[in-house]
Amino acid sequence: MLFNLARGTGPKGLCGIPPRRGRIIRPLLGLTRAEIEELLAERGVPHIEDSSNGSDFCSRNRIRHAVVPVLRELNPGFEEAAARTGNLLRRDEDCLDALARDFLEKHFDGDSLPTKELLALHGAVSSRVVRMLADRTLEEKHVEAVLALCRGTEYRELDIPGARLRCERGRLYLGADDAPEIDARPVPREGSVFLPEAGLTIRCRSLSPGEEIHSPFKTYLLKYESINGDLTVSSPRNGERYRPAGRGCTKTLKSLFAEARFTQRRRRQTPVLRDDEGVVLVPPFGAAERCAYAGDGRILAVTIEKEEERINI
Repeated sequence: MLFNLARGTGPKGLCGIPPRRGRIIRPLLGLTRAEIEELLAERGVPHIEDSSNGSDFCSRNRIRHAVVPVLRELNPGFEEAAARTGNLLRRDEDCLDALARDFLEKHFDGDSLPTKELLALHGAVSSRVVRMLADRTLEEKHVEAVLALCRGTEYRELDIPGARLRCERGRLYLGADDAPEIDARPVPREGSVFLPEAGLTIRCRSLSPGEEIHSPFKTYLLKYESINGDLTVSSPRNGERYRPAGRGCTKTLKSLFAEARFTQRRRRQTPVLRDDEGVVLVPPFGAAERCAYAGDGRILAVTIEKEEERINI
């Protein structure tokens, strides 16, 4: 306790060594040295004392030899008082840790936490949530840096010892955002192409007017004749824009993603279909106005399925 106090610590450090931690039990921790020596003498138990105990070669011994005697002069029952303090602090720590664990159970989705709810917590609880999320010992400056990260409004990243955190769209994520972009590749008008970077498959087929469509909610319908040249797909490009059908205006993809509150990961992994003239289709915002099927002519049905789940994004 005294060693941690000298170095600077929070309540957890002042709790001292716990009597029990998992499978480790320390039955003599609550006894004073005098009590142990008295018991050994009464029962005639031989023992050996480490010769280094008498030297001041380490900080622990210097505290034992120089600091503790002064504290005993101030309070002869110093050891008992310190033990009571440790027990009280340990009880409070257990309560605060329980509150932090409860918050994580309710709000951690396996990937991120809501920043608004995290910042609304008392500092004694939010700091513990951060340490539990990082699953490592953090200095107070690191905890404060994480909470400051949560107070911002733009996409931000932060490196702390042994981990990287990122914050966007009101959520705090654990780990680097290393999702790859979708490489540019051709899309056949009849057939399919797999996008391993995003775990998606794009399937295209031409239909005649009136032909039955089995999954209308999973399929985008394009006017076949409006496609100019070959189709390709990749992640969004900087500054790219198009005129979504039914919007009545041209929008940048960046503004559409912002309106839909897309994370950076989802932005990078959104497939954008293009022809020689520009953007043809951006799920889930739909087809470009010039390519949207309006009820006449040949149809190009484009289905975008997630691997295994096969659901439209």
